[in-house]
Order: sequence, then structure tokens, then C-alpha cells
Amino acid sequence: LASERLLASPYASYNDETLSELAILHAAAEAHDTYGPACITTYIISKTNSLSDLLEVNILLKEAGLYRGREQQQAQAAVMVVPLFETIGDLENSSDIMRAWFSLPEIMAITAARGYQEVMVGYSDSNKDGGYLTSVWSLYQATRSLAHVFEEAGTAMQIFHGRGGAVGRGGGSSFAAIHAQ
Repeated sequence: LASERLLASPYASYNDETLSELAILHAAAEAHDTYGPACITTYIISKTNSLSDLLEVNILLKEAGLYRGREQQQAQAAVMVVPLFETIGDLENSSDIMRAWFSLPEIMAITAARGYQEVMVGYSDSNKDGGYLTSVWSLYQATRSLAHVFEEAGTAMQIFHGRGGAVGRGGGSSFAAIHAQ
């Protein structure tokens, strides 16, 4: 990621899925050029379960010019990579993943320049994965653990509660659900 060199080649053949993903990111880059960087600010990675999930997206963003690795200067990212931890296992591993994320100098430089890092935690899949009580407890534990990791890294944490399931679909008050945790 520190290198300016792109991986894609006009002489290589790519499958339809790769071409589709690259087209989406090139469209995002066009939107940035047309409407400014505030039009698309985050790339949420559903079911983040490894550091690689985060790094792979930065490689794709780099292909579209939305991430700039700077060998001589500070790296820049026009779009923030946001992990979504949603299964019980993902929630349990979230702190280790974020600690590894923050251990990368390029990422810490980008995060420091931005002033914060967003993290999303999900209710629907954790509820399906472990049931209601396990889900709520896992979300609580992950959020507390992440707060310590962010404090160690010296960066502000912005948590986004991605709510699906019964509460998110009218089964109760959003405020009461989040406050209960």
C-alpha cells in the first residue's frame, strides 16, 4: 500500500466480478471529481473477519485513485474503509483486527489526518448467529474492547450501529435498544 504502483494491467484479463468491483470504484472516483469528496466518504466491508478484508479494499481504492500510497510522503485516502463486525466470531475478533489495522504506519497516518476511524457493529447477523442475549452481550463486549484499542491507538472511535432484525424492523425503540447495551 505504500507504493504508488498499481496492480491492474490493461494487458491482463479479469473476471466479471473483478471488473464489476473496479467499475464501481472508478464510478466513485468520477463522483469525487464531479461532486467533490464529500459525496462518497466510506466503504463498508460487510462481515469483516480479518485484516486482509480491510487491506484488500484499500488496494481496490488505490486502483481507482481513491487511495494514494506515498513512498516519500504521507498516504492519503479519500474514502474511509469501515469494517462491519456482525457475526459473533467477527465481534470477538474485532479488537485484534483493529489493533493490527492501527499497527500499520500508513493507516495510522491516514486516521490521524482524518481525526477518527469509524467502525460498524451489526445486530442482525449476530442475532442469527448467537441468539438475542448472546448478540447483545457480544456487541457490548466488542464495543468496550474496541474503545480500549482506539484509546491505545490515540484515535477517536465513531461507532455505527447497523441494526437489522426485530428491533430495526419495528420491534422496539432504537434508543432503548442501544441504551440498554
